[in-house]
Amino acid sequence: MIFKYIFLTISLALSINGLLSPLVPSEFYTYQLAIVPTEPDLLKIYWKILNGNEIQLELHCQTTGYCALGLSHTGGMPSSDMVIGWVDQSGAHLWDTYSRLRTSPTKDPQQDWTLLEAREVNGYTILKMKRKLDTGDSQDRPITNEPTFLLFAWNNADPVNDNWLYHSQNKQVAFTTLM
Repeated sequence: MIFKYIFLTISLALSINGLLSPLVPSEFYTYQLAIVPTEPDLLKIYWKILNGNEIQLELHCQTTGYCALGLSHTGGMPSSDMVIGWVDQSGAHLWDTYSRLRTSPTKDPQQDWTLLEAREVNGYTILKMKRKLDTGDSQDRPITNEPTFLLFAWNNADPVNDNWLYHSQNKQVAFTTLM
């Protein structure tokens, strides 16, 4: 019985400190959404509005490759605004991209997302980032109080030579308001 108590105490302490579960956000967020209800730990997004003109979000994805988040008015990849991030041997990377068609996104010449933190923990990639709600960039979708489609894609491989592998079936869509 004493061993069971010690084990439970240690497990609880590790969970509270975030050592067992990488799915604990790094700070308080106003909103959160588990993207796949049947697999709530597969993909989660946390977000909040900063100073009325910026959004900060934290994406938790069960992969050690890249994670992508897209903003779309149709729910599809064409004409969507995307951010793609990953962690590899050279460090953390975050690209502001867009897609005109259903093909690999193009890197936006104006990089509007700021990477605040990125790490891989226990098979998860965690990306913390922010950007202005309205960047003034024609490739970016303004974030308003209107519902929008959130596109998610991931791959278990990191991009090589600035090219990422197709996500295949690793994709999800959610519909929500971000404000």
